[in-house]
Amino acid sequence: MTIHHSEKIILESGTLNLENLPFKKGDVVEVIIIERSQTSINLEHSSLEGRVIRYDAPFESATDLDDWEALSYSKNL
Repeated sequence: MTIHHSEKIILESGTLNLENLPFKKGDVVEVIIIERSQTSINLEHSSLEGRVIRYDAPFESATDLDDWEALSYSKNL
């Protein structure tokens, strides 16, 4: 099953135009239309907007090396 997602705006005539679909002539498709609320659009696109993301030590281990040795020792028991 191929799923194609597209956001469109209903025209003044109440119609919706779908162009450049990834299907070939004769394919049977199911069309489901879901109204998007302004709130869901804002949450989806702005969840990280304006936030500073910083990694102090991105390649440093999250666990002390001594802890790794203890874990491997306990598995051998």
